[in-house]
Amino acid sequence: MPRTAKPQISFADWELLQQGILLEPVLQTISDFLDDHEEMIEAVRRDLERGLKNPGTGRNGLTPQQVLRSLILKRVK
Repeated sequence: MPRTAKPQISFADWELLQQGILLEPVLQTISDFLDDHEEMIEAVRRDLERGLKNPGTGRNGLTPQQVLRSLILKRVK
């Protein structure tokens, strides 16, 4: 089941905003693109759950959005 509400900003993100620290322009563009294309996040979620017998059980890990963003960051950096 996809999350419908936008998650609360983390303390680390809030602190970075308070200090005026911004993302690199390339990373900000990628982040904005991902924010505008929720269908890609849903596709990642389906891919991650494919083949699992009980996808709703077990411990909570990374969200599909976190998985996609970490993959992109790894490829960019």
